[in-house]
Amino acid sequence: MTTMGEDYRVCLFGSRDLKSVMVIATVIEGLKSAYGDDLVVVTGGAPGADTLAHGCARIRNVRTEVIEADWNPRLGKAAGPIRNQAVVDSKLHEAWGFVNKPIEQSKGSNDMKQRLALAEIPFTICQVRQPHLTLWGSPT
Repeated sequence: MTTMGEDYRVCLFGSRDLKSVMVIATVIEGLKSAYGDDLVVVTGGAPGADTLAHGCARIRNVRTEVIEADWNPRLGKAAGPIRNQAVVDSKLHEAWGFVNKPIEQSKGSNDMKQRLALAEIPFTICQVRQPHLTLWGSPT
């Protein structure tokens, strides 16, 4: 929990090919209801869930922060995991992942989930399958 006036930082991440915005919008509405102007939505700037979450937050006048990967060729495929760690290190209070397949099949999202677990940041993974939604939470 935060003290009054302190930012409540929530990472929203997920599948790059996710197109369903309804679940993301619902989560942002609930977070905004709970934390009001203290809410900050943090994303990694990737296509799909990250971009949808950023747009949903902006439409709802929720502050956002985008921590993009440095896709410089010298980093190669390490750019995504490096960015994921930067997001985890950005003083998050919780995280929500949105995937359209089992998380183990979503390389970047699974990496983020593992980093969140190691950092002991509470998270929820929403597997979006039209018309169903399955939720998994971090171990308690």
